[in-house]
Amino acid sequence: MLSAKFTTVFELVDSSPHARELLESSDARAHAVIEAGDRAFVDLLVATLRKAARNREIALDRFGGKPAALAELLMQAAHGASWGATTVAKQREQLAALVRAILGPRR
Repeated sequence: MLSAKFTTVFELVDSSPHARELLESSDARAHAVIEAGDRAFVDLLVATLRKAARNREIALDRFGGKPAALAELLMQAAHGASWGATTVAKQREQLAALVRAILGPRR
């Protein structure tokens, strides 16, 4: 789920000479659109984490039992997953490593 958002953004920024400009824009309208998209994504992520916890696919104990706390941590980590990545494959690999470090290995 994180890769669908962050790797796609990495690909777009990497392939377009103007994408970074748009993402880093100080234009209030552009900023509002990006924030609204991020809020919608976080809401979906929290709902997904809540369902995974109910299904015992993940444990939220280390996050105070709060899917929102885990979602916040995952979003922070995912934003940094592109650091040092020079290819989409490397970015995806780094993102997966961060998720494994936070959640532990898949059951």
